[in-house]
Amino acid sequence: RYSWARNTPAEVDLAIGRYFEAERNLIAARSFANFPTLYFTLGKLYLAVEDFDGALEQFSKAFDYSPQGRFTAKLGGVFDARADNL
Repeated sequence: RYSWARNTPAEVDLAIGRYFEAERNLIAARSFANFPTLYFTLGKLYLAVEDFDGALEQFSKAFDYSPQGRFTAKLGGVFDARADNL
């Protein structure tokens, strides 16, 4: 049930090329949580396996990009974080 306990090993699996294991951890975490870092990590995973449509879908859940060139993500469900780059 602890989504961060699944997100962290998924990052390690992703770094060493164990994509199936990373996805399994992230999908399990997604069933209990809904936060930008989870979707960003899924997006990175899908980029690594060249699933560009899947990556775009996950990135769109993680953050918004404005015409002014700013990224926005809702942190903790209440705080809008803004930045000029990722």
